[in-house]
Amino acid sequence: MIKKLLSIYKKKVFFKIFLLLILATSIPAIILTTISQNSTRKLFQSDFITYKKTLNDQVSKSIDENLRSMQKQSEALVYNLTDIRKLLSYDTATIDEGYFDAANRVNYFFTSILSNNDRFDGVGLMALNGTITTYVNADGFTPKEGAKVTLPKILDSLDVNGEPVINQIDLDQTMKSSILYHKNNHVIGVMRTLLDIKENNKPIGISLFTQELTKFGEVVTHGKIDDKDTVIIEAEDNSIVFNNAKLPDSISQLQELAEGKLMDGAKQTSFSWNGQYVIYSNSSDFKFKVFTLIPERVIEQKMQVVQRINFVLIALLVLSTVLLSILLSNFITSPLIRLKKSFLRFQKGDFDVKAEVRGEDEFAAIVQGFNTMATNVNIMIKEKYEIELFRRQSEIESLQSKINPHFLYNTLSSIKAVIQNENADMARDMVQDLSDLFRYSLNKGRFIVTLDEELDHVKKYLTLQQLRFGDAFNVTFDIDRDLLAEQILRLTIQPIVENAILHGLEDKIGERLIRIYAQSYGNELWIYVEDNGKGMDSQQVEDMNAMLRENMQTSLHSKARDRVGIYNVNSRIKLYYGNEYGITVLSELDEGTVVKVVLPLDRGAQR
Repeated sequence: MIKKLLSIYKKKVFFKIFLLLILATSIPAIILTTISQNSTRKLFQSDFITYKKTLNDQVSKSIDENLRSMQKQSEALVYNLTDIRKLLSYDTATIDEGYFDAANRVNYFFTSILSNNDRFDGVGLMALNGTITTYVNADGFTPKEGAKVTLPKILDSLDVNGEPVINQIDLDQTMKSSILYHKNNHVIGVMRTLLDIKENNKPIGISLFTQELTKFGEVVTHGKIDDKDTVIIEAEDNSIVFNNAKLPDSISQLQELAEGKLMDGAKQTSFSWNGQYVIYSNSSDFKFKVFTLIPERVIEQKMQVVQRINFVLIALLVLSTVLLSILLSNFITSPLIRLKKSFLRFQKGDFDVKAEVRGEDEFAAIVQGFNTMATNVNIMIKEKYEIELFRRQSEIESLQSKINPHFLYNTLSSIKAVIQNENADMARDMVQDLSDLFRYSLNKGRFIVTLDEELDHVKKYLTLQQLRFGDAFNVTFDIDRDLLAEQILRLTIQPIVENAILHGLEDKIGERLIRIYAQSYGNELWIYVEDNGKGMDSQQVEDMNAMLRENMQTSLHSKARDRVGIYNVNSRIKLYYGNEYGITVLSELDEGTVVKVVLPLDRGAQR
């Protein structure tokens, strides 16, 4: 085994480069990674605590932003001061229908505020003595009869003359709930004295906007804490406003210790306590305090992640060495690789392929020789293709120029009969239509016409046939006007109509019908010629479709090539557009026949 590896090593430059790069880069990288791991541990711990301090400060800022937003949005009541003034003007002795009208309008206004702002859980209105007039919320709270907010909180609001005041409120003191299990009965309330600007800013009542403490905590801590962190938010009086996990048993001791750790003028501190890192911030403008408690084991676990990262880095270094050796080997052998790819493309039929020539060495000479060979082969193939294309165009001309001698004989006989009847005008019209048909049929070099031109040719043909048969058959056209400009092969529809008359309707007794209609389907144009003639049995239909399915581009000696009419049309379509297009026949004996022609939309315009 070793002898075999040594043999490969001697014969392959790739393996020599690979081994040298492994020795030159991987070993020093492993040594440096090991040395740096200890210093990384210390830096990580320091950076992690700094990061947590930043998040703690962000919670304090979020508290301030949340409360300022609530204060700002509490100004909304000024837009409906008329109804609020009217509602507050009533007392229990003066309640009438006007009171209920005003209350309904105010409550509807409060509901619209709640629906447009998900920060609030409730909006209420109080008289100046603290009596709750109304309170709108989605949690089933309704004011208790005669309920009042405690006087100190009312006085706080009145003292600042219309400025917002933040208070914690226990709804159980003033509200009753119609829901058995409501979310929370403790809220943060923004109280604002409402001033009547029409009466020299006289206080008329107090607004109350509430936010549930659970929602308050979720809003201010969203995206800023980990699942294993404990966050505690306290108000200025050290009461707990929010905590996301069970409080420590010695919370009062923690509060005292945190205040003692704060240096003069500092707003934040951190320290170890009971197996946890504690970060304490007192930077809120609204005097809220934020504790973040992080178990020490969390940092140890994250350090394990760092260690795993180091091992991954070592593995990546080794892998990069392997990749570098591969890249270097490819750099040396890239001329041959490019030439090989060019050969593969050439084998698949891409005769325009050119390999990139770099430098002036032996590889460049070989690549240049390949390019010359590919160019010569491409020229030969194009010449052969042009010859084949010219041959097919000649075949199309030949097929398209065939004229049914029976139709010509019958039409001339009809003209002779008309002349014998001395109907010169009809004879002149018939000669003109016949002349137009010949001119259209023998217009060499013009393979493509619009659908509108082809239908005009069909109508002239039908005019001559109706003169021959009289009014023995009716023809209807159902063509979308948007399709009239689509381009098709000349003499596509008329031979099919002729086939329907001669083989389907000529011997039919009774009403003879022909319907011509067209529709677009995806990138294809479908044209139908339907008659109610004698039709064909299933074997005849199967045989006919089998012949129509033959590939006229390859089966140039097919039996159908020497036939005219529907086979002529099918041959020309396949020669010009490809074997995926052509004609299909549907028929039942004594039920009639439908001939379906499938063409590409606007294919002729692109030729």
